Amino acid sequence: MAAYDYPAFIQELRELDAEVPVLMAKPGLHKDADFQRWRHALVDAVQRIEGQDYDIHCAVEQRGFGRHMGYGPSSPREQQHYYQTDLGQTQIELRQLIGNFEKYGDPRPRQDAAAAVAAEEVARPARLEPPARLTAKWIWEHMPGPWWVWTGGILASTFMLGIGVGHSKLYADLTTPAGPVLVQHDKRVQPNSSASAPRPKAASSAH
Repeated sequence: MAAYDYPAFIQELRELDAEVPVLMAKPGLHKDADFQRWRHALVDAVQRIEGQDYDIHCAVEQRGFGRHMGYGPSSPREQQHYYQTDLGQTQIELRQLIGNFEKYGDPRPRQDAAAAVAAEEVARPARLEPPARLTAKWIWEHMPGPWWVWTGGILASTFMLGIGVGHSKLYADLTTPAGPVLVQHDKRVQPNSSASAPRPKAASSAH
């Protein structure tokens, strides 16, 4: 006897989905024997696969399918509307489950998913904590390759920047020692009081 697994569950959903158009036209609505068999088969399939810890999104057990669930009487037309509406919503859920299986395959049960997350946490490397005192040996052994590339790029950029600044005019002006201050004297001729004074006349000699 084959085990009931998720692919078998999906195959059963395909068969139940194919019956929905016929059930839509049943005059007996939720009282029809074919519908009651169909609903029971779907509920049983969902419960069996959920018993294997799968999470199935199907609300077939919560739907009334036209059964009176209010305080006042409902007309046959209203019962048909509710019946077909609930049947259509259930079919949407079936096709969603089938489509997800065809696209993604067998989903993992909740326990398997939780175990996978726990294993991933265990396999994840612990956060590297630097020692209280950094040494060149620790940096060489523990720092990743991208860190060395980044550090080398910073050093190279700093070196090239230093070369550029060293050849700049501003750097030359700042590093050139200042020479002695030359004081320029005014070379213009100042008026000489002795030169400008009139010469005394020579005394006339007696003849």
